[in-house]
Amino acid sequence: MLDQVQGPEPRQRTETYPRGAPFFDITVHPLALQVLDGEVLPILSLHPHDPGLNGVARDEITRQVEPSRLRARIVREGSTLVPHDMVVTAFGKERRDYVDIYPAGIKGELEYCVDCWDRPSIFAGIITHKRDHDGHRLFLRKCLKLVYPDGVPEEIISALKLEIPAKTEKEGKK
Repeated sequence: MLDQVQGPEPRQRTETYPRGAPFFDITVHPLALQVLDGEVLPILSLHPHDPGLNGVARDEITRQVEPSRLRARIVREGSTLVPHDMVVTAFGKERRDYVDIYPAGIKGELEYCVDCWDRPSIFAGIITHKRDHDGHRLFLRKCLKLVYPDGVPEEIISALKLEIPAKTEKEGKK
């Protein structure tokens, strides 16, 4: 029954952001890796566009958020920004942009930003989230290709001491 309850439809992104859960960028660093189910995948970082934090400014006249200093620092530190126009799959549908914006607050005057693999629902006043794990796994693979187009080198895996379990005959090689 809970799966049938649908949350609000996400809003289109605007250039001004009211207070609420802020818009964000996702980044991938070449040395932030993990092993999930025997597969080396990146550990992603989320960087909110929260004015006053991490070099994010806001024009007080136009109310536009300006994250360029935040983005410059991220790149300077060796991370790669995941482009918002990357084609991703979420809940079985291809789309561009990995951020969904939902109305929040009593009158919907605020915005609540989540990644597109996280779908909020409201049932009896309780907010729950449905997660598309398969779509997110595909996104992680695409993000890994941004920093390692030809696959993660063995010397990186051994330097990070990532333990990849050996595959059994039944599992085969992927």
